[in-house]
Amino acid sequence: MASPSATTATATATATATATATANGGMPNSSLYIKNLNSKVKKEELRRQLYALFATYGPILDVVATRAHGMRGQAFVIFHDIAPATAARRALTGFLFYDSPLLIEYARTKSRATLLQQNRHEGLYQAA
Repeated sequence: MASPSATTATATATATATATATANGGMPNSSLYIKNLNSKVKKEELRRQLYALFATYGPILDVVATRAHGMRGQAFVIFHDIAPATAARRALTGFLFYDSPLLIEYARTKSRATLLQQNRHEGLYQAA
């Protein structure tokens, strides 16, 4: 059994890691939240151009952009894996896109596309 001081140290380390990750753009995952997008760009054009820009880093499951009130100037790019999402985030943060520097963070939650992909893979393993 772990001593109380070891348990406290582990909890403190976990809290510190989580706080650091959140301050640096969230916990790494395969979904990126992009903000500071030019709100005058049409939705379909924005989706196409984001796909073209981010696809150079790895396979993309979906690009979600909407012009709904409160979501203008924002989008989500969902990668197949975490590694290409991380590479894209590092390379493209600050990149001028339609005259606005991209601000990129990890999404706070998993996307629906990611969850569907995981469920498909789990179904394959359960059927075997």
